[in-house]
Amino acid sequence: NKLNVMDNVFFEETGKVFEFIESSPKVNCALLWAEGKLFTAGLDLKVMGSTFSTGEDTVDQKSAFLKMLKVWQRSFDRARTITKPVIAAIHGKCIGGGIDLITACDIRLCSEDACFSIKETQIGIVADLGTLQRIHRLVGSGLAREMAFTSDFINSERALRGGFVNAVYPNQDELLKAAREMASKIAGLSPIVIQGTKIAMNYAQDHTVEES
Repeated sequence: NKLNVMDNVFFEETGKVFEFIESSPKVNCALLWAEGKLFTAGLDLKVMGSTFSTGEDTVDQKSAFLKMLKVWQRSFDRARTITKPVIAAIHGKCIGGGIDLITACDIRLCSEDACFSIKETQIGIVADLGTLQRIHRLVGSGLAREMAFTSDFINSERALRGGFVNAVYPNQDELLKAAREMASKIAGLSPIVIQGTKIAMNYAQDHTVEES
């Protein structure tokens, strides 16, 4: 899939992959990246339309959508809740659902050609897979709201200035080289210390210093 769009199979497999990462004693750090000309074009809107557009807005239809939405949300949120660090390496465009996914990751790196858009607003839906709950913690309220209200793309330079990504690399090859080096460094450290550190930092996001 050249656009790396997200359908039901993608969400199911993504959830299973994160569960495998969490349960495998051989995995201490995960690297998330994509093949093709862009990271992802986001949700497969054709599949969504064919699944839920029956011509009738029924209770059963709404219930089915809500059930599926919760599965999708849990799939992405596992990147945040598993105890192993997850690094996202982004190239090209990262749109819609892609923002939901990478904001759940611990570290984001990108290539110079990367750009990011909360596209849902432009197509008339609310971003509901985690972006609106996470992004303001990464970039602050001002930039988060600008991205959410306008659906405009921000480039890699602005993403770096805003703290959305940790570093920018000239191209995808250099990006993946750096991302693998970082993942290897983390994986080479004490697993129990790294996992305990992620648990503590995640808890601290939603609690006071004293509680943490």
